[in-house]
Amino acid sequence: MIGKEDLILVILAVAIGYVTNELKPKQYIYQDRIVVVNKKIQCPTHCETAHPHNVYFSSKTNGMTIDESLLGKQVKIKKKKRKK
Repeated sequence: MIGKEDLILVILAVAIGYVTNELKPKQYIYQDRIVVVNKKIQCPTHCETAHPHNVYFSSKTNGMTIDESLLGKQVKIKKKKRKK
């Protein structure tokens, strides 16, 4: 049987996973590119690296900014399945 301690650990693990998933920056499609909307960190405006750029709607640090009205759908990251 499952004891109280086991049940508490399962609930705690699920809660931590949910909170972590909700708080991490999300990827969206913006003008045929994938961008990561991140308030804390933005790529510099002259970034030419081929990667999902970190952007935000306004920046105090001269980082990349985007128009929120042009933001597309959120990109769902597919989890890799392990081969057996």
